[in-house]
Amino acid sequence: MAKLALAIAAALPGTGQAEAGDAALARRAMHLLRDHCVRCHNAKKTKGDLNLTERALALKGGGEGPALLPGQAAESHMFQFLHPDSDPHMPPKKQLSDEQIAALGQWIDAGAEWLPAELVIEAKLLDPAALGQLPSDYRPVFALALSPDDRQLAAGHGSLVTVHNLAEKDKPALAKLTGHRDAIQSIAWSADGK
Repeated sequence: MAKLALAIAAALPGTGQAEAGDAALARRAMHLLRDHCVRCHNAKKTKGDLNLTERALALKGGGEGPALLPGQAAESHMFQFLHPDSDPHMPPKKQLSDEQIAALGQWIDAGAEWLPAELVIEAKLLDPAALGQLPSDYRPVFALALSPDDRQLAAGHGSLVTVHNLAEKDKPALAKLTGHRDAIQSIAWSADGK
C-alpha cells in the first residue's frame, strides 16, 4: 500500500515546483509594477484614477474600468494598455519589452497573486555625515554685521567672530570672540552698538 501511495505521488505533477514558479512570477510582476507603474498610479498620484498599490484597488480599476481581471490577461486593461499600438498606452514614455509584457500576461492568467511587500519602493538611505570640529584653518565668512555707527564690522569666520575697526586704514581686529561650537551663521549688533 505504501508503495502504491508513493507511485501515485510520484506520478502527480509537482505542486512544490509550481508554487515556487508562481511565487517567482508574482515577484517578477510586482517588480515590474513597482518599477514601471506605481510611480504614477499610487495613493498620492492616481493618473487615470488608477491606484495599483493594492490588489483590491487594481481590481476596482480607474477611469477605464477594472484594470485587472485575474485569469483573463487578454481582457485586462492593464495588459491591453502595455502593447505599443494601444491607446492609451502604458507606460507612456518607456515601452516594456516583449518579455516583460509576456511575464505580466502570464501572471494575470495565473490568477494575479499579489505580493504587497514586493511593491515597496525602498528609499535610498544616505550615510550620515561624520561631523566634528571645523579645521582650524577653515574660516569661511558666513555672517557679517556693521555696527550702528558704521565704525566696526563683526565677521563670523567658521566658529570665530572677529570685530574689525573700519576707521583705521588696515582694519585691525579689535576683538576675537571664541567659544562657539558651530559655524557662526548670523550676527547682529544691539541698537546701542554694544
